[in-house]
Amino acid sequence: MTLLAHEGVDLSFEPTVLLTPDWPGPPTLGYPNGLERLRLAFEPADGDDEAWLHFGPAV
Repeated sequence: MTLLAHEGVDLSFEPTVLLTPDWPGPPTLGYPNGLERLRLAFEPADGDDEAWLHFGPAV
């Protein structure tokens, strides 16, 4: 999977996924073997500024 960066460098990582036609909900990315491989930070909007999601590899 690749997260495309608006600024900076794109980040590619290999999450463990399960695809099933029986899943009734939207696509999700779980924590084990997915989000735990990322370092994430959310910067909320402030006035006229846009909100940002900062990401990088977990080390």
